[in-house]
Amino acid sequence: MIEVCTKKRMLIAIFGLLSVSFIILLVQSAWSTHHSIGDFNTGKGRGKGNESCLDGKEKLVEACRACSKLELKRELPYCLDKGYVEVIVCKDKKKIFRSCDLDPHIHKTRFWVFELVCLLVGAASYAMVRKRQKRLDTFLMEKINKQISEGV
Repeated sequence: MIEVCTKKRMLIAIFGLLSVSFIILLVQSAWSTHHSIGDFNTGKGRGKGNESCLDGKEKLVEACRACSKLELKRELPYCLDKGYVEVIVCKDKKKIFRSCDLDPHIHKTRFWVFELVCLLVGAASYAMVRKRQKRLDTFLMEKINKQISEGV
């Protein structure tokens, strides 16, 4: 199937796919129904039913992170909710674990890293295919030249 595609057709197809992907990304970020960044700054993005300090004065000891396998295995309530946990300490030295959401910027960064890796793998694959095609073309030309020189 790929043998019938010319270089021009392949480039047009790749450009079309990249254009559609880019348009989808723009539409998704414009119409996102997920939490806004302001929700995370005000605490609205945090899970409901989480413990908090009685006096309201708390200090973040450990930022939002993924729960460990052990925590998930023990089915701790703060890990069951969203799979992420943050640690805070109250003024009275009480240590509280509560579920949280990751910052949207982290998700965005992870997505673009994934896209970059896909781009690099695609570019490397394209380079290998072009190298292989040139090698096969060289072998074919040698075979044709040999047949011509033998008078066949």
